[in-house]
Amino acid sequence: MDQYYRSGLPCFIPMSMMDETGKPLPDEKIQLSVNDKDVASLTTDSAGKAQYWLDTTGYHDPNINITITYRNNDHCYYLEYSNALYPTAQYRFQRFFAPTGSFVEIQREGKELSCGKNHTVKVRYLLCEECVRKNGKQSFYVQCLSRLNFIHHQKIVVDVSEAYSGSFTFDIPVTTEYFQNADIIVTSIVRNNVIAHSINVNTEKCFKNEVSMSFSAEVVEPGSEVEVLVTAAPLSFCGLRAYDRSLSSFQSYESLGPDTIFYNLYFLRQHGYNVDGIDFNEPAPPCQDPNKQIFCKDGYYVQVSPRTDGDSSQYFRALGVMVYTTKPLLKPVVCGTPEIQTFRPLFSEVVADSMAAKASPSPSGNAAPGTKETIRTNMAEEFGFSIIQTDSTGHASETVQVPDSITGWIGNALCVSKHEGFGKTNYTANITTFLMFFVDMTVPLSICREEVLVVPTAVSNYNKDHYVTVKVTMQSSDDYEITPVQGAEEERCIPPGEKAFFYFRVSGKTLGSTNLTCTAETTSIGKSCNGPSDPSVPQRKDTVVKKINVEADGVLYEDTKNFFICVNNSSETRHFTLSLPENVVQDSAKTSFGALGDFLRISYNNIDNLLLLPLSCCEHTVFCLLPLVHLMDYCRFTGQLTDDMEKESITKMNLGIQRLWNCWGFTGAYGTFYSTSSSGNSWVTVTVYSALNELSEYVQIDESIQDQTLVWFSTIQDQQTGCFNPQGYSLSLKARTNPRYALTALANIAFHMQNRPLEVSMREKSMACVEEAHRNGNLDVYLKAMLLHSYTLSKQWGPWGPLYEDIMKQAVREGGTIYWVYKDKWEAAFGPGGPRSRNSAEVEMASRVLFCAMSHPNSSEYLTDGSQIALGIVEVFNSRGGAVSSPDTSMALQALSLYGMRTFVKDSNHQVKLLSDGEVIGIIGLTPENRFLQQQIQLPQSTGNYDLAVTGTGCMLAQVTTKCNIKVPKDNSAFSLTASTSSQSCKFGAAKSFTLNISASFIGEPNSCNMPVLEILCITGYSEDRMKLYELIRAGTIGRTERMGNRLYLYFDGVRMAPQITSTPVRTASDRTQKAAPEKHQNFHRIRVTASCWKSF
Repeated sequence: MDQYYRSGLPCFIPMSMMDETGKPLPDEKIQLSVNDKDVASLTTDSAGKAQYWLDTTGYHDPNINITITYRNNDHCYYLEYSNALYPTAQYRFQRFFAPTGSFVEIQREGKELSCGKNHTVKVRYLLCEECVRKNGKQSFYVQCLSRLNFIHHQKIVVDVSEAYSGSFTFDIPVTTEYFQNADIIVTSIVRNNVIAHSINVNTEKCFKNEVSMSFSAEVVEPGSEVEVLVTAAPLSFCGLRAYDRSLSSFQSYESLGPDTIFYNLYFLRQHGYNVDGIDFNEPAPPCQDPNKQIFCKDGYYVQVSPRTDGDSSQYFRALGVMVYTTKPLLKPVVCGTPEIQTFRPLFSEVVADSMAAKASPSPSGNAAPGTKETIRTNMAEEFGFSIIQTDSTGHASETVQVPDSITGWIGNALCVSKHEGFGKTNYTANITTFLMFFVDMTVPLSICREEVLVVPTAVSNYNKDHYVTVKVTMQSSDDYEITPVQGAEEERCIPPGEKAFFYFRVSGKTLGSTNLTCTAETTSIGKSCNGPSDPSVPQRKDTVVKKINVEADGVLYEDTKNFFICVNNSSETRHFTLSLPENVVQDSAKTSFGALGDFLRISYNNIDNLLLLPLSCCEHTVFCLLPLVHLMDYCRFTGQLTDDMEKESITKMNLGIQRLWNCWGFTGAYGTFYSTSSSGNSWVTVTVYSALNELSEYVQIDESIQDQTLVWFSTIQDQQTGCFNPQGYSLSLKARTNPRYALTALANIAFHMQNRPLEVSMREKSMACVEEAHRNGNLDVYLKAMLLHSYTLSKQWGPWGPLYEDIMKQAVREGGTIYWVYKDKWEAAFGPGGPRSRNSAEVEMASRVLFCAMSHPNSSEYLTDGSQIALGIVEVFNSRGGAVSSPDTSMALQALSLYGMRTFVKDSNHQVKLLSDGEVIGIIGLTPENRFLQQQIQLPQSTGNYDLAVTGTGCMLAQVTTKCNIKVPKDNSAFSLTASTSSQSCKFGAAKSFTLNISASFIGEPNSCNMPVLEILCITGYSEDRMKLYELIRAGTIGRTERMGNRLYLYFDGVRMAPQITSTPVRTASDRTQKAAPEKHQNFHRIRVTASCWKSF
C-alpha cells in the first residue's frame, strides 16, 4: 500500500488473513473501519485474501486510520471485559500535499515481474479544472531507473477534455537491465505545479541465458527412472542437480540460487543529494509568515504547516534525481513550526485459530494379484549430478534414476553459453517419490560399539479404502545384535492413512560401516481389521536398508613417527618399532605410511586442521593465520605457489581477520573469546597485534585499530623500568615463572615489525627491561630465546653472538638432534598415550633459536646446528604437520620455512621403501613432478619391526601414523573429572531431557590451570539446550561453548584445585538411546594433559 492518500483518488486496501502457522483462512468475515466508523464487511477468498477501494473524495484530514477486525464470537474472551478483544490490524494513510489539488498515482503490483515479458502499468490521475490546457491535452512523462541508470523512458499524451480524472496504461519490457528491482516515476506539469509519483517494482532475477528445468513426471515410485528436460540458450553446457526437500528445513540449502548471485553483485542506489560528502541540496525556500491571513471564499484563514504531508520532491530525492524547474516542488513551511519524525505505518497480521480441516490426498494406482515387493537401498540425499549440452534449438534431456527415499525432491540447473553467458533456473523442478505402503526407520549416522540404540520403525498405509495387517522384521547380522522391544514381533492392523511404530534394540559388535535391514510385509489387506483379505489387491512387502557406522569406544589416540631424511646421491636406512598402548581398544588401531618430497607441504595441505582444535579461542584463531604467511613465502620461494593457492590463502586470511575483530574491544585490547566484554588480555593482544602486522603484507589492515592497540599498550607499560604489566592470565603456563619479563619480551618482538612512532618508543624501553633482567640473571632459557629473537629482528649482532653461545651450551644433543629441556613440574602430567618427547615450550624455544640462526647474515655457519634443530622439531609433528599447541606450531612453521629456503634443492628425487622383516611391503617414488603430493599406503599390522630405506638426492619427509582408541586412563591425569545425570522427564524408560552434572578440578603441580576445554561426546539423539548454556556463560561459569559434529566443547577461563561444578542441560532430538558417553578435560595450550571419564546413561 502507498503511504499517502490523495484526496479524490481511491485508495487500495489489500487484506490477508492466516492462522498462527501461516495457513490462509478462507471464507471468513472481516470488518473494515475508517476513522473508527464501519464502512464495509468483507469475506476472504480461497487464498485468505480480500481487497477494498476507499473513495477519498471529501477527505482532507492529515491522516486516515484504517482498522480491520476479525469478529469471531466462537472465540473465548475474558468475561470481565466489557468489550471483546478481537484480532485487529491497523494502518494509517497520511495526506499528500498538492497546491492545485491535482495528483498522479501509479497502481502498485504485489507480484514479481517476469523476465522477457512486457508488463502493463496502470496510472490514475486527477486534475483541477483550471489546470487543463485549452487543447484538452495533458502530457505525462514515464521513466524507469535501475542501478542509477535510466533504462526506459517515454512520453504519454492523454486527452482530458471530457474528464479531468481517469487512468491510462503503458508497457515496460522486463530485461536483464532491471537487475532484480527498478523504480518507476511518472511526472506531469499542471499549472504552476509539478505532480509526481514513484514506485519500486521487484523483477524476476533475469539472466541473459534463460534456463528452465522439469521432470517428466510429478510422482514416481522410489528407484524409478525419469527424464530431466532442460531448456537454455543453444549449445549451452548445463549442470543438473536434485536434492531432498527436507534439507531445506535445516538451512538455506540452495547455496547458488538466483538471490545469492544477485545479492553478491555490487548494487548501486542513490538516496538524497549527498555524494562523497558534498551536499547538492538546494537551499530551502523561505518559510511562510505564521501571522499572515489569507482570504478565501468569504473568510480569512491562517496558514499551517502540513508537517506529515508528502510532496512531489520526496520521490525525486529518494531516487537521487535532480530536478531543474521553476515550478515549486516542496510543500510550504510556516515559520516556527518544529519538524517531527514520521514513521511509515505497517500492517499487523491478523492471527486467529486455524479453522480449516486437513486433507490428505491419496494417490491411486492399478493393482494386480500377487505380492508387490520393493527393496530400497539407495538413501542418497542428492542425485542427478551431471553435465549435458543443449542442442541448436536450446533443448536437452537426460534419463536419471531417483533414490529410494520416500520424499520430495527439488531440482535445478545452471548453464553457461559462449554467447549468452551464465544462466540459472529461477523456479525449481519438483518430483515426489511415493509408495502406497512403506516402512521407514530412524537411524543415526553412527553409534559406539556396545551402545544400545532403540531404532523406531514406522509402517505407513496410504491405501485409500483398505486396512492392512503387517509384520515387521529386522535382519540379523554378525556385525550387530537385534532385540525386538515388546510387541515388535506381533502383527498389527493399520487403518487407511495411518502408521504404526515398531521398536528394536540394536547393539553394534563390529567396528566400521554396516547395514541395518528392516522389512515390513502385509499378511492381510481388507475392508476391516477382522474381515477377510481382498484377493483383488496385491500384498505388499517393503524392505529398507540404511547404513550405520559403528565407532570404537574410548578416547582417540594418535602417534606419529616422522623421518626427516636428507641424502645426496646416496642412501640411508632407519629402523623403527611399532607398538600399541596397553589400554588400546580392540580392533580400533589403523596404521598408515606416507612420504612426500617437501617436508612443509604437508602443513600447507592441512592448514585448517593442524591441531584439530575448536576455533572459539581468539588465540588459536590468530595462530592458525600466521602459518599461512610463512608457508606462502616458502611456496613462492620454491616455485610452488600458484594463483589459485594464493587467492585461497588470502581468502582464508580475510575470514580469519573478520573473526579476530570479534575479539577486539573499544579500549584497543583483545579478549580471550569472541564478543568478549572483558577489559582485555595482554597476552592475546600482543599476539594479535604482531600477527596483524605480518598479515598486512598480503591483506589490508585497519591501521587505526593497530594505533588504538598501541595506545592501550602504553597504559600498561611501566615508564621507569620499561616492563609491561600483564593483564589477564597467561596464555601459556611456561611463562608463569616470569610473566612480566615474558610479556615484555613478546611485546618487544611484536614492536619490531613496523616503525610507528609510539612503537619505537615502547620498543626501546621494553628492550632495556629485558636486558636488565638478563644482566641480573633473571631469565631462564625460554626467555633467553625470546631475547635472542629480539636481537635478531633489531639486527644487534654484537650481543647476539654471546647470547646464542650461552643458549647452545644449555642444549641437549642426542641422536643427531638438538633440543632444549624446559624444567616445568607441570609438564610431568601426561596424556592418555604417555609422555611426549617434547613439550610446547621446548618446541617453541627450538623454533626461535632456529629462526635466529637462519636469519643471521652468515647463516651458512649455523646450518649444521640448524639442521639438527630442524630435525628435532619435525620429529614432534603430528600427521597433519602441526606440533604440540598453537603457539609452538606457528613459531615452528615460521622457522622451518626459513630453514627450507636455505636448504631447498629443486631437482630432488627419492625412492622410499618400507620393509618388514626384510620383506618389501611398500614403495613410494618421489620425483620433481610429484614431490608435493602426499602418497600413503595402509599397513597390514600396527605392531612389529620395520626398516625405512631412502635413496636419491635432497630432503624428504616420511611419516608412520597409528590411530586408535584407548580406554579411559585413570592414572597420570592432570585433572579430576566426574559426571552424573539427573532427569525429571523419564517416561517408558527414556528421558526426553536430562541434566549432565560435571565436577572438574586440576590436580597438577601448580594450583590452577588456564583455559581448559571440556569435550563432551554427545549422546545419539540428544542435543544441548543452548539457552541454558547461555545462562552459564552469563553467570561466568563457562567462557564459551562450541559444537563440532557430535562433540560439545565448553571453554573455561581456568580451573583450580578446588572442584568446579558445571551443569549442562541436554534434550532429546528423536532417538532413545542408552550408551556410555565420554567427557574429556584438556588444557587448550597443552593438549596432551587430559583426563577422561565415562558415564552410563
